[in-house]
Amino acid sequence: MKDLNKLQKWAKVVFVITVFFFLGYTLYWIVFMLSIANYSSANVIGSDYVVMSIYLTCFDIVGFFAAALLRSIWTEETPFLMKNVRWLKLLALALLLSEPVCKFSIWCQQHFTGHQIFNTEIGWLFYPMAVIAYILALVFQYGVVLQTQADETL
Repeated sequence: MKDLNKLQKWAKVVFVITVFFFLGYTLYWIVFMLSIANYSSANVIGSDYVVMSIYLTCFDIVGFFAAALLRSIWTEETPFLMKNVRWLKLLALALLLSEPVCKFSIWCQQHFTGHQIFNTEIGWLFYPMAVIAYILALVFQYGVVLQTQADETL
């Protein structure tokens, strides 16, 4: 029981840090994109805002799934729930799809406007994280089975 309380406490701390990080990062880039057009000689066009919005949306979806998982671990009696397995699998899927979606939006911008001011190279980080999240989801899924069996024997 002591370990569960420690896990819940750390999940709460990491949840708060995660929420502030993702909100702060999003606000930073919104302010940056709005200010670069006013104070820079860079040729910022409307498609740059669209690409940046797609990038931030992908990034915030990953943050939402991570925060939802941490909140569930923090508030529930046990971390081994099917709800947490689903959050982990959705997190893995979001991590896996973020890079191709961002690359496709940049390709569309380059192809249709001939202009590109933004580039992303997050795939080298998100792909291994997606694999780790999916493996962790399988471990949690096995934990759910073991938890169910243990509850049935008591």
